[in-house]
Amino acid sequence: MEATMSDDGAEGRQRGRLKVAIVGTGMAGLVAAHRLSREDVEVHLFERGTRLGLDANSISVPADGEDGGDLRVDVPMRSFNAGYYPSLLALYNSLNIAIRPSNYTFSFSSALAPSPWLIYNGRNGLRGLSLPSSIRPSLPPLRTIVRAPHIAVQSIASQFQDVRTYLGLVVTLALSYLQLLVLAFWHHLLGHCSDPSHPITKQPFGEWCLQRRLSLDFVNGVVLSLFSAVMTCQHDAVLACPTSEILSYVAMTFLRSHYQVAEGVQQVEAALTKGLDSDRIHTSTTVKGLHPTNARAKVCLVLETADQETQLMHGFDHVILTTPAHLSASLVESYIDALRARRRVVPAGDDEKKTLVQEEARLETVLGKLLSIRVEDSLVINHTDRSLLPLNRRDWRDLNLASPSYSSSSPPSEDGTDSCEDATLVDSLPILSPMHNKEQQQQDDGMLAKDGRTSPYGGIARHTMATHVVSRLRSKGQLLLQTTNPLPGSTPRPQEVLSASRFQRVMTPPKALLSGLFDWRPSRRRRRSWGDRGALGERLLSIAYACMPVSKWEMVAGELQGGQEGMPGVWFCGSYSYGIPLLEGCVVGSDLVVESILRRTP
Repeated sequence: MEATMSDDGAEGRQRGRLKVAIVGTGMAGLVAAHRLSREDVEVHLFERGTRLGLDANSISVPADGEDGGDLRVDVPMRSFNAGYYPSLLALYNSLNIAIRPSNYTFSFSSALAPSPWLIYNGRNGLRGLSLPSSIRPSLPPLRTIVRAPHIAVQSIASQFQDVRTYLGLVVTLALSYLQLLVLAFWHHLLGHCSDPSHPITKQPFGEWCLQRRLSLDFVNGVVLSLFSAVMTCQHDAVLACPTSEILSYVAMTFLRSHYQVAEGVQQVEAALTKGLDSDRIHTSTTVKGLHPTNARAKVCLVLETADQETQLMHGFDHVILTTPAHLSASLVESYIDALRARRRVVPAGDDEKKTLVQEEARLETVLGKLLSIRVEDSLVINHTDRSLLPLNRRDWRDLNLASPSYSSSSPPSEDGTDSCEDATLVDSLPILSPMHNKEQQQQDDGMLAKDGRTSPYGGIARHTMATHVVSRLRSKGQLLLQTTNPLPGSTPRPQEVLSASRFQRVMTPPKALLSGLFDWRPSRRRRRSWGDRGALGERLLSIAYACMPVSKWEMVAGELQGGQEGMPGVWFCGSYSYGIPLLEGCVVGSDLVVESILRRTP
C-alpha cells in the first residue's frame, strides 16, 4: 500500500521556511537537528528503530546507593577526552550537561594468560603502575623455610627474577612511549597530521611503527590493545589506520582528563531534541530512497513504516544523511537512479538536463567515497559474570583489556616453522600472526564459550576485549560489567547477561578519501581553548600549547557537499567526518554541514 504525505505545511510555505530531512538519529543527526531548529528551520528526523539512536541501546539497572534509584548505563560506553573532543565539550557546555571525571585505570592481559601482565593506575600516569599479582613477591610457607630452606631460597630468588624482568619490561615500555609521544607532538605541532599532502596522512600506522623501530612489545601489548578498545575495531584496522590520526590522538590527549556525562547520554538526547516538534520525529520509519520532485530544488523521501506501508513525503529543500557510510551509499544509489530516470524525459538542450548530469557526476563521486569507508561489527554485553575479569581481585581495574595471544618475538608461519628474516610487514608484526594450535583454531571456528558451548553471541578473535567495571548492583552485591567484543571462549554465561547489542563501527578513513566531502586548509584563526573545565595543570598546558608557533589547520565542508544550484541539497556527515570515528567527528561534521546549509540559504 502506498500513501502520499505532502506535509509541506501551509504556514511553512507562507513564511518561506526551509524544510530539512535528517536520516539517522545518532549524535550527528541530533546535533544537526538541534542547530537547524534554533534557526527556525522545519526539521524532520527519520529513524528506522523504535527509539532515537543515540540512547537506543542503553539500559537502566538498580544501583547500589542509599537513594535506591536506578543507574543509567550508556551502551556503548560514552567516555570522552577533553583534549580530543573540544567540540563535544563545547556542545555539552552550551546544553548545561553535567559531566564527571572518569580517569580510568587499566589492566592488560592475554587471552591465554588471564592474569594481567601490566597494570596502569590512571591519573595520566601520576599514580604509576602496580605489580600484577602473578609476580608479586611473597614469602614461602614457614614450614617450607624450616624443612627445606634451599627450596625457599630458590623460590624467593625466582620471584625476584620475575620482578626484575617485569621492571625491565616497564623501562622498555616507558622509553617506547616517550619515543611515540615525542614523534606525535613533533608531527602534530608542525601541522603534519592535518596536512592531507603529508605522507603520514596516507601511511598505515603498522608500517610507520616498523620504520620508526618502535618496540613490538609496546606496539602489540599496549598501543594496539588501547586503540582497538578506543576505536572498537580489529587490530588489523588499527595497523591500517592512517598514522596521522593515531599521532593526533596521542598528542591531543596527553595529560588530559577523561569524562562521562553524569546522568548518561539520555540527558544529551533529551536536550538536543527539546525544541523539536514530536510530530516531525519519525521513528519506526525506514527511508528507502530519494527522488526529485516536479518542483525544482525539492526532493521526495520514499518511506517504509513498521507495518510495511510505503509512503512518500515531499517538499524537502535539503536531506542530511548521518547514517553509517554504507547505509548512506544505498540512498545515494537510489537518488542517482531517480535522477537518471528524470534526465531521460527532459528535452535535449534544456538547462535542467545539464544540471542533472552534473548532479549525477557529483553523487557518483560521493558514492565511491562512501563505499570505500570500511565498517566492522561490534558487540557490547552488559552482564554480571566476574569470570571475565582477572583471576585475582587485586588485579581488577576500571577497564580490563584482554587481547588475543600472539608470539612475543617472531611469528610462526602457517606450516608452524619460524618466519624468515626478510618477513613482510604483515609477518613482521606479531599481532597479525596469531599462534595456531588445535584448541585455538577450534575456538576461532566455533566461537566456543568457556564451558564448551557454542557462544550465542559469537566473538571476534582479533579484537581486544574490554571489560568495564561499571558499578555495584543492589541485588546480592553483584558487579555490573560491560564487555565489548568478547573473545572466543570468554563469553558471559547466558543467565548473567542483562543485554547484548550489536553495532556497526566505521573504520578511520584517510583524509584523501574524504577530500571533497571534508577538506583541510591552513587557518589563521585563534586556536580553541581546551582547558575550560580542566584542572589547573590542564589549563596551563592548554595556554602553553596555544602560544606555541604551531601550524594551524581547519576543516571545512567540501565542494561535493550540497549539490548543484537549482537542485535540492544532499549532505553527508557522521563519525567518519573527522579523525578517529568517535563522537567528536559527529559534532564537527554536523556543525560544518549546518553552517553550509544556512550560508547557502538566501
